Amino acid sequence: IHTWPDDKTATECNKIPAEYMRWGDPICITMMVLASLGLTGCIVVALGYTKYGATKLIKASSRELSGMVLGGVALAYMSIFFIVATPTDILCIISRLSFSLSCTIIYGPLTVKTIRIYRIFAAGKKGEKRPGFVKNIQQVIMSIIIIATGKARISTIPLSVYLSVCVSVL
Repeated sequence: IHTWPDDKTATECNKIPAEYMRWGDPICITMMVLASLGLTGCIVVALGYTKYGATKLIKASSRELSGMVLGGVALAYMSIFFIVATPTDILCIISRLSFSLSCTIIYGPLTVKTIRIYRIFAAGKKGEKRPGFVKNIQQVIMSIIIIATGKARISTIPLSVYLSVCVSVL
């Protein structure tokens, strides 16, 4: 795809061979081992959530939103395998989207959980009843909206502009 002038006369263009990570490279092996351990941890946590889902602690942590965060973390670990694979057009798109989408999937529900806790405690200070939009299904819908709009923004806005807007809002 890309070319470079030849060394002797600089009149001919030589193709530049593509360089990419190989499955057997030490850094790739290290990344894949760590990603596999992370995925194993995600599976163990998911099994724990399934087995002990009826306990007060897990119910209080909002199982649905925690599941979304866990899914985002698992996608982040899986994206390592897309990044290490021999690049093709499809894999390049998948690797680019999977990691940024995983970050959005993680931070969307965390933002909703934080806002929910703040609103509950703020209402408690004032002596008011529980605020609206704190049910699990409502929280999941708000998270999905944040993920959808966040992914659209991340794809079209430069990172520096996106971060400055986020910091100014907070």
